Amino acid sequence: MSHHTHKPMTQSQRPPVVTAPELPIAPHPGPAVAEPTHDDIARRAYDIYVKTGCTEGQCTQNWQAAEQALREQARTAHRHQECNSEACAPNARGGR
Repeated sequence: MSHHTHKPMTQSQRPPVVTAPELPIAPHPGPAVAEPTHDDIARRAYDIYVKTGCTEGQCTQNWQAAEQALREQARTAHRHQECNSEACAPNARGGR
């Protein structure tokens, strides 16, 4: 068995260090709006089915309408939670 002695590399022998270019950091969009659950969509789709007279063959349309309505409802609720500035709530100072 032969012994090989490693000598430390000199600065000129070391490969150059390559770094990734700096990327701009995008502003954080804030908390994500929660997606409706499968059960929430199913319940809303069933409500739509009943309200439209239990029409057969409309399950895909009812599902899509339920999904869209729930997502819009979540976005609206999310906007109202974030909106606490005077521009969004002009009566916040007690004026009418």
